[in-house]
Amino acid sequence: MVDNSTALMSGEYDNKIANTIPFYNCIHESIIDLVYSFGKPINKWLDTGCGTGTLCLYAKKLFSNTEFILADPSEQMLKLSNDKLKSSDKISFQLANTQSLNYHDESFDVITAILCHHYLDISARIQATRNCFRMLKKDGIFIVFGVCLTPPIVFQFYLDYFQIQLN
Repeated sequence: MVDNSTALMSGEYDNKIANTIPFYNCIHESIIDLVYSFGKPINKWLDTGCGTGTLCLYAKKLFSNTEFILADPSEQMLKLSNDKLKSSDKISFQLANTQSLNYHDESFDVITAILCHHYLDISARIQATRNCFRMLKKDGIFIVFGVCLTPPIVFQFYLDYFQIQLN
């Protein structure tokens, strides 16, 4: 039985995911490059569905003064994240799915949801996305990456949100 939302056991995830998703490591590199390209200080970064903490492991090298909060609904994934990052400071862990995170409004400069929201049904995906936007600072960066087509209702939510922001 799998111990998280993915098709892979937590303990095997890092070794097998690169064989499952082509250019998996490039995803993390691209995300970090994108955040860096904004050229502004990143004080707080929330990584939802953090898995084994690989994104934070790499991001911490470039954003050494940033406080990272890693959230995941899988205890096993969080344990692996904690083991991988235990020598790092300014990193905390929370056992939670994205839709139940309860940080203050506009708390984070960056929120990432990498390969995690596509496991949710449409209603939960909308709820998770709304919660991320609520926690994101007005000029913050929200990066979502998934492996499935966005259902029309979620796509419309993004369109409506960005239309409001542009007006």
